[in-house]
Amino acid sequence: MNTPNLTLYGENLSGCDLSGRNLSGNFMYANLSGANLSDCDLNGCNFRHANLSGADLRGSRMERADFTHANLSGIRLGMSRFGGWKAP
Repeated sequence: MNTPNLTLYGENLSGCDLSGRNLSGNFMYANLSGANLSDCDLNGCNFRHANLSGADLRGSRMERADFTHANLSGIRLGMSRFGGWKAP
């Protein structure tokens, strides 16, 4: 499923299964705790101040994603791809 250029500023997506999607967009201040984001295209996403605690990001592509001040505690990253991303 393709959903580019989403604006989900501050939305509560905790525990949602979003696996395998193209989710490029703005997730600033969003609650993605425990969400399944495995095998997603997250290139260029804005996750500033988002809560990603316990999220599954295995196999996702995250080039140029911005995780500044995001809660990344307990995330799963196996086989994920990074490049030029920002973190706290």
